[in-house]
Amino acid sequence: VWRAVAGADTIEWARSDRQLVAEVRRAGQVVGRAVSRFGPDGRLSTARLTMPAVPARLDLTFTLSEASARFPADVWRPREP
Repeated sequence: VWRAVAGADTIEWARSDRQLVAEVRRAGQVVGRAVSRFGPDGRLSTARLTMPAVPARLDLTFTLSEASARFPADVWRPREP
């Protein structure tokens, strides 16, 4: 489990073999949850975003996945001031 906290906001991620779950809380209340599931080949197959306070839900199904070019390493590094 990974956790990031900024003020009253918290996001937690947990990964199992075939699933990634992320939960966002504000002042201890869940404001959103995303569950992503992976197929046997390791590619993303479905994702669900739930917003309990609204209530609202978005379901996505991925039917095709293609490899793309890699991003250069400097894209992921923070810029120096």
